[in-house]
Amino acid sequence: MISNLLIEAKELIATNSTPDYGTQEITELLVKILQGMGATIKIQSFEINGIQNHNVFAKFGPDFEGGLLLSSSIETVDPGDPYNWKITDYDPFNLVVRGDNVYGLGSSSGKLDWLCMVEAARSISNRKFKKPFYILATSGEHYGLVGAKVFAESKIARPQFGIVGGPTNLKLAYSSKGYVGFKFILKDKVNREPKAGKSLFRLVVTGKPAHSSVPSLGENAIEKALRIISDGNRINENIDVVSIYGGDQINKVPDRCTIDILGSLDTAERLSKQKIQVEQITRIIAGSSLNNLLNAILFIYNSFRNVVSSLKPQTNPSFDPPEIVYNLGIIHMVSNRLIVGFDLRLLPDNDHTKITEWLEKTMEEINHRYSELECDAELEFNAPPMMVNRGSEIITLSMNSLKDINEEPQLTTSPFLSEALIYNQAGIESIIFGSGTLKGGIYQPDECNSITRLNKSIEFYRTIIQKFCT
Repeated sequence: MISNLLIEAKELIATNSTPDYGTQEITELLVKILQGMGATIKIQSFEINGIQNHNVFAKFGPDFEGGLLLSSSIETVDPGDPYNWKITDYDPFNLVVRGDNVYGLGSSSGKLDWLCMVEAARSISNRKFKKPFYILATSGEHYGLVGAKVFAESKIARPQFGIVGGPTNLKLAYSSKGYVGFKFILKDKVNREPKAGKSLFRLVVTGKPAHSSVPSLGENAIEKALRIISDGNRINENIDVVSIYGGDQINKVPDRCTIDILGSLDTAERLSKQKIQVEQITRIIAGSSLNNLLNAILFIYNSFRNVVSSLKPQTNPSFDPPEIVYNLGIIHMVSNRLIVGFDLRLLPDNDHTKITEWLEKTMEEINHRYSELECDAELEFNAPPMMVNRGSEIITLSMNSLKDINEEPQLTTSPFLSEALIYNQAGIESIIFGSGTLKGGIYQPDECNSITRLNKSIEFYRTIIQKFCT
């Protein structure tokens, strides 16, 4: 990777583009990077939960329909506790180079995928193009692929083919699993009297973050916390939970969950011996118990696992991982409401209606079973699987481009949801390609990528642009 690209990569990684921050600041940087390349640049602006977000669209070549779309999300997840980012000196926004690897939030996908597309275009920007090509930076991916939908609905361009950045390890992903995301919101209708005379202590349950499409790479802190509560109830520890908070988004395996509990100091000591971190112990504190709400959550969780296990088929060997996977991503006590969120990666032959019907039925059952509670359910995502014909022109073109740069072309499938789904639905035949890997730390501290693979990615984009557009 040339030094100029490393400078731009450092700027990109340093610029916060997490969902709660928005993309106003990084949009200005993207426009600055694109200037002087002869592209027509347009900004598409939209709000998500009151936060300003933008797509940055750059067109190269003639004003014709068709052509090639290169697209990547420049949004990242929340990095979690900076203390866990050891290699980047406890700063996830600090790009660090060690040997052939670069480390930093967004290095394995998204930001550096986009930069590779730009570097490829920059190296041939003085060429004469017979067909247009477009480089699109999107935001809102974690809120239902909002940026991709804004672009597709705007009809600002009508590309024939698309390539979407994603961690595929230089393989061509032609298919992806289906995706369902949902939340339950529970409220206790009874104004309960605070309990006094006990001690308040906080349990800090830790896990390991990972992308929810490969949950086996992580350790779910919320599931561990629920087991602690369930085990405590079973052995009559007389635990009263007054607050619980874990996870930051449903498609990320949560690495931390805190539980505030009223109980005896003996209980705290017993839990400490089980290697559970206990902190902020205070004597004689009053608080209202959430046990009724948590019992409902445990019922929902067990019911969800049962309906998932009833789906057929359970595995498909063309995917990695081959099985249906799910994630309990958030549990938040907000005011007097308890919010719990899940996501689910379904195989192409699974019936999505079984999940949506279960969601409605479970909400009704909670309201009937727990008369003192009020339960609502929200279906946030229900995306079908993506499938592109393995003999399609975009796959043939991409395979030949990889051969031209001495990279063995390999077809693969994707376990994660991608903006390629939106583009295919809009008639833009699209696949997923990128230099990063899911097992290389995406959604984890010290996320990294290979400089060698990044350079190969630049070569690939340069070659396919020249093959199709010149």
